Amino acid sequence: MNRLAAIYDELGILDSSDYYITGALNYTKFLSKPLKADFYANAGAYYYNSNKLDSAEKYILMSIKAKPTARANYILGVIYMEKGRKAEAWKLCEKAAADGDFDIKAEVLAWMSDVKKEQGEYKEAMELAERSKAAEDSMKARQQTENMLALQEDIEKDEAVKNAGQWMPAAAAAIAALAIIIIAAAVYHRKKMSRARNLMEEDREKIDLYTQQMESMTASGKDRDKEIKKLKKKIEDIRKHEAETVSRGKRLHKEIADGGTTVKWSKDDFEAFIEYFRIEYAEKAREAEGRYGKLTTNSLFALSLITIGFSDKDIQRIMAITPGALRTIKYRLKKQIKMVN
Repeated sequence: MNRLAAIYDELGILDSSDYYITGALNYTKFLSKPLKADFYANAGAYYYNSNKLDSAEKYILMSIKAKPTARANYILGVIYMEKGRKAEAWKLCEKAAADGDFDIKAEVLAWMSDVKKEQGEYKEAMELAERSKAAEDSMKARQQTENMLALQEDIEKDEAVKNAGQWMPAAAAAIAALAIIIIAAAVYHRKKMSRARNLMEEDREKIDLYTQQMESMTASGKDRDKEIKKLKKKIEDIRKHEAETVSRGKRLHKEIADGGTTVKWSKDDFEAFIEYFRIEYAEKAREAEGRYGKLTTNSLFALSLITIGFSDKDIQRIMAITPGALRTIKYRLKKQIKMVN
């Protein structure tokens, strides 16, 4: 019932989501305290996302009563901030950042940084953002270490079965190579954060400008065929580039839909995908983007994936990010809607 509630919430069918989350709450008496705490925290987050702050506060407090966690303190802090209880909210988030693992710590500190930025306290916002980045880097380092250990364990098991110790140097080299690839991918992914531009819109403005210039030249009655020819060539080049961009975006969409990731994508790849999204899903794209102000390429790409209908699990795979990082992106998108409104 909890999963059904989450599915209906993602689909925007809130009546059904409310029905199943309410039904699921009737079974919490059968859960152990840790599971009960997790479920109440999920319910609190659900009601917060539904703008039902009183219900959200109620279930988060029940989660903390069952078992205090950094995540529950963070969610309660966000709720209190929405309710104007800023001092309590800040204290709870500081505690969550201090007690949580790297995943929660990075998310909480990023949220605190955004709050300070909105308040105009840019120095504090920068310091919190740096701490968030450090926590995220630590989390990635830990994941890389776990991956390396798991890989090494698999290799050792194979060695024991095959009794082929002579290939261990090659395995060690493979581990080192994989570590380099993972670290390089993480660094490369961070560099993809840049302001998104509507390339097609800019191209159409140029086409309109060139068309007006040609009409003006034609109306003048003077012999300006060479200049008109040059402008026609520019328009043809723009349209050819548009077609290539959309074709490239379509190919990239198929690539990630078939299980690929964006780890090796360039900035141009992201922009091509976004332009493809704006054309292939024009109505949905206009509706989605119309709710937001200026977004980074990273946020706009995530928004396009959400709008198209990729699941959270798929988005994490596609963008090579953790569940916490995706929650942060979604939270920032939500805040962007509020700022526009």
